[in-house]
Amino acid sequence: MKKKLTILLFSILLLPLIAIGILGYNISTDDAKLLSEAYRDVAERDLEQTESVVREFMKSTVSRYRTLCHPESLDANTLRDIPTREPSIVQYFVVNEEGQLQYPVLDETTGTEEAAFLERTAHLWKHRHPFRNTQETADEGGNRGFVTWYHNRGLHFIYWARHKDDRVVGFEVETAAFISALIAELPENTPINNLQRYHKKQTVNEQKNSHRLVKLVDEQDRDVYLFGDYTPDSKASPLASAHLPSPLSAWQLQYFASMPNTQGMWQRRTIYIFLTIGTLILAALILFAYFMLEYNRESRLARQQTSFVNQVSHELKTPLTNIRMYAELLQDHLDEDDSTEQRYIANIVNESGRLTRLIQNVLSFARSERKKLTLRLEEGIVDEQIRASMEPFQASFDRMHIQVETDLQTPQTIFFDHDILGQILTNLFSNVEKYAHQGKWMRVQSTMTEVPGGRHQVTIRVSDKGPGISNKDSRNLFLPFTRLQNGITEGVSGTGIGLTISKELAAVHGGGLTLCRTTAGACFQLTILAKRKEQRFARNPSAENTQPPPNP
Repeated sequence: MKKKLTILLFSILLLPLIAIGILGYNISTDDAKLLSEAYRDVAERDLEQTESVVREFMKSTVSRYRTLCHPESLDANTLRDIPTREPSIVQYFVVNEEGQLQYPVLDETTGTEEAAFLERTAHLWKHRHPFRNTQETADEGGNRGFVTWYHNRGLHFIYWARHKDDRVVGFEVETAAFISALIAELPENTPINNLQRYHKKQTVNEQKNSHRLVKLVDEQDRDVYLFGDYTPDSKASPLASAHLPSPLSAWQLQYFASMPNTQGMWQRRTIYIFLTIGTLILAALILFAYFMLEYNRESRLARQQTSFVNQVSHELKTPLTNIRMYAELLQDHLDEDDSTEQRYIANIVNESGRLTRLIQNVLSFARSERKKLTLRLEEGIVDEQIRASMEPFQASFDRMHIQVETDLQTPQTIFFDHDILGQILTNLFSNVEKYAHQGKWMRVQSTMTEVPGGRHQVTIRVSDKGPGISNKDSRNLFLPFTRLQNGITEGVSGTGIGLTISKELAAVHGGGLTLCRTTAGACFQLTILAKRKEQRFARNPSAENTQPPPNP
């Protein structure tokens, strides 16, 4: 019992603390994640401003390229002259309506720049209509767009447009000039941005680190251009990134920014949580130790009280036995005609017998608490034991006009514990005397049947016509120190342990004590196991948590 109570108290104290710790840990982790996600959301919104600058640049550049794809004349001299005046153009080309390259062509008039262009773009002219199925068109109709390729590890791209006569006119864009124009549109310094606005909500120390950096990186993740006032770690990952539109679709804008040390914040919160939990656990352990000390003190005091009652009961048993013996001797020597003296002596005998029964119940209960009840089997007849147990009550029954009926059918000689059976029957008869005397009737029956294993089961039923016991009261009837609260028990002395001891003693004798259902009054059925030869009996499986039989 003590071990179970310790585990229960320990669980009650620790389980809530463990749950609080897990909850705090999850909250701390979730806060760090939410903060990181909030920063990323702000970074993405801030990066959209730079993306819009790039989109506007691409829109205006494409518009200008469309115009350049419609020169005044498509003769070779005109097309050779335009790149000298337009730095964004490297070389013009023309594809005729049959899908073949019309200009430039490799002949004796081809210049150095044109020959170099034909070498760089040789893969485009292997098939007719090279721009009919291109995937890098700028519009849904497939009438204009960019084509990008790599040559000698360098990025090259051309812009082309289809004329009404189905000819395609385009030019190779000067990559350096294009990129320089793009970079010129990007800011040089960091203006006020969303991340800084978000940082204004933070502490002063956090605002000191509220910087950002935007990188323009190529397809090999090399820095092409960067702007901002923050230097990230070399292994830092961007908070947000976005690809540029064609023809630089392999390039990215990457956004870096300083963030609060979520790892450090998480570690600090974790330390605070565990310190708090540790303090609570220490307080719980102190409280647990206090409760255990109090429990041990109360248990020790209860054992001392039980030991004291046991010792006092033992001391009272001997003088009460002597008082009763001398009263019975005196009763035998008095003149039967002297009714007054006989009545006085009878009262002394009856009251000393009642006090002896009370002391016997207290002693049995004390032995039961200390688990020191023992069983002593002796040869005898159950019916004779019933009569002997009923004899001390006969005078009281006669005085109360209680009619006693017996149906005793166990005359066989068997081995049983006389003191156990006598104590149980005495408690049952005493209850009839105290609580059911208004019914003016009691019936005692005994039977014996053979059970498996060569044993015999003795069944004794004690019935009365008293007020009876309700279903509600019957649930707690056999619990220790239980007395029914009704008009019958008022003014009647009792300890509330008689039926408890009786049920436990019956269980040790291999049987049990139960309350039977009746239409009127109460009926208790007692069963014990007996045998023709002396032997110990196993407990009744239905009577668990009871103590061994009493030692008389």
